[in-house]
Amino acid sequence: MRLSPDFPVPIVLAQHMPKRFTKVFAERLTRQGPLPVVELSRTTELQPGTAYMAQGDADVQVSRRGGRLVAGPVPADQSWTWTPSVDRMVDSALEVVPANRLVAALLTGMGDDGAASMARIRAGGGRTIAQSEETCAVFGMPRALIEAGGANRVVDIDRIAATLTRFVG
Repeated sequence: MRLSPDFPVPIVLAQHMPKRFTKVFAERLTRQGPLPVVELSRTTELQPGTAYMAQGDADVQVSRRGGRLVAGPVPADQSWTWTPSVDRMVDSALEVVPANRLVAALLTGMGDDGAASMARIRAGGGRTIAQSEETCAVFGMPRALIEAGGANRVVDIDRIAATLTRFVG
């Protein structure tokens, strides 16, 4: 299953990759998938049915502007190990959206980026997904989320879209 083109909420994502690749990657995902993927080069209002990707040299900050959710790039901060930082992105979302209204998925990757902040989502009543070890190229990040007790579900990569769809109702 793939996400539907009318997916009812915006998606914000951080992919650990250099800036020279994120724009091309966003364009490739747009061509291959049902949803447009926009690289965040400026603060942008978040719209349902659209995915927003962090630039490779910056972190993403989710905030409110005029009562609307927006996301935009912020300079990378040395206190966060990875750039773009999943934890920094999720922490900013938690500042403006109640945890019980957030859904988050942590996919393959090295390190523990995202585990602490996504565990806070789950603790606050939100829903979280960790990619299964069997379908990960690198199981570090999902493993850290599972070990932190922060995963509501552990699913194979081909079941993540269906699980996200169920979680957002």
